Formats: sequence, structure tokens, C-alpha cells
Amino acid sequence: MINYSNNTVTFYDGLIVLQLQGFNNMNNCACIYRTVCVPGFSEMLVPVRLPKHYKGAEAILEPLPNNLTQAFVGGCLTAVKDGIGVIRMLNFRPHPITLKRNALVASVIFPSSVSSINPFENSSEQQGKNTNSEKPSVEELEKFVTEYKLDLCAKLTPEQRYDS
Repeated sequence: MINYSNNTVTFYDGLIVLQLQGFNNMNNCACIYRTVCVPGFSEMLVPVRLPKHYKGAEAILEPLPNNLTQAFVGGCLTAVKDGIGVIRMLNFRPHPITLKRNALVASVIFPSSVSSINPFENSSEQQGKNTNSEKPSVEELEKFVTEYKLDLCAKLTPEQRYDS
């Protein structure tokens, strides 16, 4: 969700919150470090060169909105060594493609600009938790039925309705 009032963008229901910034110039873009051939229907970690002024140990790389390569670019967090990081790219075509050296593929987001990160719970971790509350009492259910004017079988007693 993009919030223009505070210039932030939120991903995964608030898991990641980033500041909105413009990354359309060469000073904030990562480009392919050397020419790479990606086989058909495969993905690959491609080395990218970060801007010379960037001296951090890690960087967040996000695909450019106007991606001119023939492959999909995945956003990632990468370690930076000597100005080189890696980014995941997917060739969705049946034939191999060549990614040319110096092609712009991603914008660089500095980790210090991340406003907040919330922990992510796997579905396997959530299965152990009981999210159901206790069953309501017969009186609460009857109050609900009358309040919302539900048409239930008149032959059933309140206890029988509660059991089913």
C-alpha cells in the first residue's frame, strides 16, 4: 500500500515499510556486472554492480518499473563486497537469453531507510496456535438469533441448536 501523506510504501500487510524515493538516475541503480547467459525456464543469481558512492555491507535491490531486460527481476537483500552484489533473475522463455553488461536492472535502497520490519510467521508455526475462542453459551446464541432475526427450525430446542 502506498501512503502519499507520509511518503511510505508498505508490503505484506505491514511486514516491510519503506520510504518513497525516486530511483530513476544512474546514481541509485544497480547494473549487470558482466554479460550472463540464462538458460530457458530457469532462474539465476546474477552479479550486479552498485553505485560507486555506495559503501554499505548490504543493500536492498528492487526491480526497476521500466525493466528493459528479457527476464523478470526479483527484489532481494544482498551482501555487498567490493561494490558487487547479486540479484535473482528469472528467464520465463523456452530459449536462453543474454543479459548484457551494464544493463540497469534494479534500484538500490539503503537498509537505513527501512522504517520497520515485522516478524513473519510461517503457516506451519500458525498451525500450532489455537485461534478459536471458547464456544458461546446457549443464552448468548439465543440472543444472537433473536437480535439478527434468524429463521431457524422451530422444532429444535435451544440445546439442540447449540449441539449442531
